[in-house]
Amino acid sequence: GYSVLIYQYAKHRPKGYRAKLPLLFLPMLAFLSISAAPFANGDISQATRELMLLNPNYRNLEIGLLFAVTAYLAHILSLAKKRFSWRKEWPFQLGVALVLGYLFYSDPLFIYVLGGGVVITSFYLWVRNFQNLRPLLSIILPVLGALLIATFVGYVMPKIGFTSYDNISKNFTSFSRIDTNILNTIEGVLLNYRADIWSMPFGKSVLKPLFNTGLAILFFTSITAVLYYWRTSRTKTSDYALLLLAAMTLMNLAAYGLSTQGDALIFHRYVYVATVTAIPLAGAFLVYLYEKSSFRRIFYTTVIVLIAGFIANTALTMQVALKNPSEKPNAFTYDLINFAEKRGLSKGYGNYWDSIPATYFTKSNLNVLPIYCNDIKPQKRIFLINTTDYNKTSDSSFLIYQHGNPDFSCLKQDPYGDAVDTHQLPGGYTIYEYDYDILRRME
Repeated sequence: GYSVLIYQYAKHRPKGYRAKLPLLFLPMLAFLSISAAPFANGDISQATRELMLLNPNYRNLEIGLLFAVTAYLAHILSLAKKRFSWRKEWPFQLGVALVLGYLFYSDPLFIYVLGGGVVITSFYLWVRNFQNLRPLLSIILPVLGALLIATFVGYVMPKIGFTSYDNISKNFTSFSRIDTNILNTIEGVLLNYRADIWSMPFGKSVLKPLFNTGLAILFFTSITAVLYYWRTSRTKTSDYALLLLAAMTLMNLAAYGLSTQGDALIFHRYVYVATVTAIPLAGAFLVYLYEKSSFRRIFYTTVIVLIAGFIANTALTMQVALKNPSEKPNAFTYDLINFAEKRGLSKGYGNYWDSIPATYFTKSNLNVLPIYCNDIKPQKRIFLINTTDYNKTSDSSFLIYQHGNPDFSCLKQDPYGDAVDTHQLPGGYTIYEYDYDILRRME
């Protein structure tokens, strides 16, 4: 996805620009080393792994699609001064609408980030006297089509028992929390770059978060540079992709800062889109510094920071990985499956992230369903889950409890006081076993 985006950006630049393509990939290389690295304290626990953008997870698929879709939308805008053919473009329009419909349904964040970014970009170009309105309309239509598709899927899926997230409006934070959310947004960005300088250790590893902080500064300086450039210059075809990405980056920061997710720093992963969409902006800004002879010293300093940060992050990752060769992702999931098989249990409850993998890996032979604390008692968590699984009968059940997990803030011990047995699993997990289905105590 990133390569497609860079190709779309570079093909409209002068021929000599292609020789500078390695500079566009240098920030991505540095970022990959960051996303694979543990935090400053060397922690590479399961919780840390879940935040690694380099992990083979669903979020990487979303980001790759985001880059590819942005490249296509920039391509549409580049046709403004050429003959625009609806007959040639409608298959691509439909494909983009389907991709965006999938993103909008599975992750509401993209409604704000990508949809909002496209709308803001279109409005800005219209105000700047963009002469051909058809390309503007053609990048808005897939977004509108995606909203219709996501709405339709959201209507149909509950009919067959599969419920996604609903009532998005309740995610907006209160006005009194705005100042706190702004600070959390800034800290969240730094944490995503592993620039956690407030927990910075002394010694050799002090350099890693310092380099990562420099990288974060580079990325977000590039956003400012892109916006300033567009304010003071005429529209250029090659920069439509950058403008779209800048708008999406700002929309993600705003969506996080104005949402209840921004109320707590623990959810800093929700600024991951802004963290990644700034990468090509940083690459373009790096080339700009190289092309301006008066900025050559800044350019060489920046390149040194990127390379040094890459080396520092890679070295720390290798060091920690060698110390923890036996640690594997999803270790708790397999421990839980083995435990349930030995005890003859087929139904249980736990937090969202511990529940879904166990159900998936056993092909629903073991149903572990997500719950969370609502004020003083646990209840169902209806989010991207087959709700009919809750109704499957069972003569026994178990509850997964992990001390310090915010999903179980209302639990201090066995919540119902009648567990027939208690078990301990690695990772600080306590399993309470019951001789009945505890779902009826939640309802």
